[in-house]
Formats: sequence, C-alpha cells, structure tokens
Amino acid sequence: MPNFSFEERKVLIIILVIFVFGVGVSWYRKNSCPESFSAPYNLSLQKPASTSVPASYKKDILFPLSLNFASREQLQTIPGIGPAIAARIVDLRQKKQKFKQIEDLLEVKGIGPKKLEAIKGFVCL
Repeated sequence: MPNFSFEERKVLIIILVIFVFGVGVSWYRKNSCPESFSAPYNLSLQKPASTSVPASYKKDILFPLSLNFASREQLQTIPGIGPAIAARIVDLRQKKQKFKQIEDLLEVKGIGPKKLEAIKGFVCL
C-alpha cells in the first residue's frame, strides 16, 4: 500500500464517508415507501369495500398505506378490502411480526393473485 500523507488520508476518508452515505441514502430510497399520493375514498377498482369505514376515513386518504403499521380501519379504505380481510391482514401481521414483502398478502384468505395486483398500488411496507 502506498504511503499517503496525513492530508491525503484525510481526503480519502472524506471521500469514503461521502460514498458510504450516498449508498445508504440510495438503499433507503429503494426500500422505503414511494411518495404518498392522495386518492378519494370512492376511488375503486371494484365496488366499495364496506360501509363500516368511519366517516373520518372517508376523506382523502394518503396512499400507499404501510402494511406493517396500518390499522384495520385504514386497510378498509383500500378498494376491495372489507372488514373481514382487513382483520385477517392485521392477524397475519401480528403472527409474522411484520410483512417482509407485499406478496405475503397471498397468505391471507380472500386475497389471491388478482386481488393482490389490484391493491398493490395502495400498499407498501
């Protein structure tokens, strides 16, 4: 290894720190939820999921919802997700500790490949 002066070592360390920081930011952006978007409650791919959603949730909802943090009521605002499926999602989340990928929803009774494709844009981890 070449002999670097103190100043050269300092510059190399600064460059290395900036590089590691950039890689960390890039990884975080790739693995975090996409930027939220607002959609009215009546946005639907199918008929509305349920009439039991509280009025406070029938306003504009910010999507995507985090599968690992959303409440049953919030999950019911997703078109095609009613109270029963929302409860099953929360139960599975508690059993698994957290969802590792969106495809884990296929383990929920009532969610098949077709429904998963329909709701993918409304959820994230």
